[in-house]
Amino acid sequence: MTAIRATTPVSATLATAAAQDKDNAKALFKQKFDEVLGETMYGMMFKALRKSSHKSAYFNGGQTEQIFGQQLDQVLAEKMGRRDAGKFSNLSGLASLPRK
Repeated sequence: MTAIRATTPVSATLATAAAQDKDNAKALFKQKFDEVLGETMYGMMFKALRKSSHKSAYFNGGQTEQIFGQQLDQVLAEKMGRRDAGKFSNLSGLASLPRK
């Protein structure tokens, strides 16, 4: 019988795989964090816009418009949050900078 020899030690292979998984996990976490932050920012903006808009007597859809308007705002906030992922998280570090 011949013994099978590995060219790289198993422990080194496992350490490399663990490091790659850790890097992938960090990247995935940052991506999801950026998306949630963007969705939250846009969601708050849309909510404030809906609250401040005046309802017309002739062009008001009533309760149906309110329900579907909220759903539209949610979908838009999700899409814009994914599109602009990373823009808000870069700004969040500015708050921790030392001030003069």
